[in-house]
Amino acid sequence: MPHKHRISKREILYTQEALLIKSGAVKVNFYDKTHAFTGSEILKSGDVILLCSGGHGFEILEDSVMVEIKQGPYVGEVDKERFEGVEKCK
Repeated sequence: MPHKHRISKREILYTQEALLIKSGAVKVNFYDKTHAFTGSEILKSGDVILLCSGGHGFEILEDSVMVEIKQGPYVGEVDKERFEGVEKCK
């Protein structure tokens, strides 16, 4: 059914993001809330992923173009907690 969204003040507590892989190949490494590695997935042209919780990191396997969509406003590095991930694949 057709619709539009009304103006509504929202409070964002956790950033979620969606990625569209327009071209190339990207490996996404997944981590739980304690930073423990849980697995990985290779995304290719046309794939879409929604990242909702835990941590993630990327390895660019081929020249790639990705579109990243997040709810705003963008607050820069203060939004990220960096940690050591798994070794990059050889």
